[in-house]
Formats: sequence, C-alpha cells, structure tokens
Amino acid sequence: LTTPKPIFIADAFSSTSFSGNPAAIVILSKPQEFSNETFQKIAAEMNLSETAFVSPIELQESECPKFSLRWFSPTNEVHFCGHATLATSHVLFTEMWDQLPNTASLKDPVNAILFDTAYGELKVERSSSGQYRMKFPQGQPEAVTNMEQRTLDRILELLSLDPSADKVSEVCLCTKTRKLMIRFENLNSILRATPHVSDLLDFDFHGNEDLIQNVKGIIVNTQFREEDQSVLKLDENNYDFVSRYFTPWNGIPEDPVNGSGHTVQAVYWGKQLNKTNLKAFQASKRRGELFMELNDDGSMYLCGYAVKVMKGILDVPQ
Repeated sequence: LTTPKPIFIADAFSSTSFSGNPAAIVILSKPQEFSNETFQKIAAEMNLSETAFVSPIELQESECPKFSLRWFSPTNEVHFCGHATLATSHVLFTEMWDQLPNTASLKDPVNAILFDTAYGELKVERSSSGQYRMKFPQGQPEAVTNMEQRTLDRILELLSLDPSADKVSEVCLCTKTRKLMIRFENLNSILRATPHVSDLLDFDFHGNEDLIQNVKGIIVNTQFREEDQSVLKLDENNYDFVSRYFTPWNGIPEDPVNGSGHTVQAVYWGKQLNKTNLKAFQASKRRGELFMELNDDGSMYLCGYAVKVMKGILDVPQ
C-alpha cells in the first residue's frame, strides 16, 4: 500500500524554467505524517539540494495562513533554507491555495503566509508582480581573526585555487547560519573555484574548533564591477556583488542559488557599500539573482521569483 502525496518541483530565484535553484515540495496533511527516516529517503530520492515538506496549520482568527515547514538535503535535515522556502511559497500561492483547509475557505485575498520552522517563524509576502518577499533574521558575519594562514591557504587549495594568485580581501564566519565567507579581490577567483569534496569533508581546519563546529558551507564572493557584465554575459550591470556557494557537508558540492547565505552577505555588503537595498548575482551554471532589503530591527527581506517546472504524485510506502 502507498499514500499518494502531491509533489512539485519549482525553480527559485529565477523567472524562467531550468535556471535558479530547484527544490522539491511535498504537500502533507500534518507535520509528522511520515517518519524522519521516510522524509530523508524522499529527499535522497529527489536528489535536489533541498526537498521541502509542508503542511497546513489550523487557521487562527485574524491570522494569515500558517504552515509547518521542514527542509531536507539528500543527506540530512537542514536548519534553514531560503530557496526552498521561496519555492514552497510559490507552489502554495499558485497551485494549492484552493485545495488546503486553511486557505480554501478564505473569502478575502491574502498576500502573506507564515511558516513554522526550526529556524523560527518566517513570513513570506507575494507582490502583485509575482515577486516573493521573505522576511528572515539577518545573518551575523564576523571577521575571522584566529585562522592561521596555512589554514586559509589549504581551504583555497581545496577549492582548486592558488593562494599566491587568488587574493583574499577578508574572511568572515557566521555561526548562526554556519557559513564561512571568503571575499576575493576579483571575479576570476569566484569563477574558477571548484571544490574537492572528499578532501573538504576530511579537512580538520588544523584543529581550529570555531571552524570545525561552525562551517557547513563556504561562500566565495567579490564586489561586482562594471567589466564583470560582459564576463558573466549579463543584460544588466546593477548588481552589488557576485557569489558562489559550496556545501559538501550537506551532500551538495555546489548549491546553484543559495538563499540563507545571502542573509549573511547582505549584512556584510550592506556595511561595505553603505546600502540597505542590494542586488546580487549567483554565478553557478544555473545562475540566479536575488534582491535584499535590510531593516533596522535585525530582520531583512530576501526577494526573488520562482517558476513551477513539475507537478505530480509521490507514492509513499505505508
């Protein structure tokens, strides 16, 4: 016997199919409808950077619709995922709105939903243009001052870079999102980076406990310059920074367009450029763009588009 469940794939941080970052979205009736082992098996079967499991929460009076949301990579549950939150929001608003108990009965138009997650309560708004605005806590990048030079050099080597040629401007760590951010002086370093996955997983950061405990992903980025437009073959040149993101610790050599990492980068580049509204380009093969708005209260909006590319039924063995 099997339990059929609606399943979708949507590309996040893109307005065109087959770009941005794909996520699978499984619609459940209740949060613990299946075991964690089954959730993990489904995510491994999907083999995308994240699979989201979402279920409705009973609507409370004068409250926008609320859902339980969990994210799984092919190897483990993750604490926070921006792109799968965006993809899930798109599916709920455009595909499932009239089929779920907490939304089908709504009489007045609603342009916001809430998610109950391990990272806290997250709010997502949908604009008239179809862009989604996700309200997240800001990341907390702090300059790394206790890293030996040999440790940084080895990290660069494990990204297929040359410590003598690929010049690093600054290294920051966000323990909140468990991401190491390396700022380079030029775009070429970003584009040439290629992770040695098994060696990164085996690397002990030369015994640096802060890094051992808190690095589950590596962001490489640089400030966008006008000449980068032709190199990246972009239609616009109004980006603030360019990045890529590697997270073999979550079973993902390279995440095509990473949302949570931009909660860290937005704070860093906001300070560097003295801006509260930023636009970023992620230079993976699938490519994607993100918009960020920093608020004074420690929150921020991470904004982007999404497009559905697949709809079907997942048969889950009972």
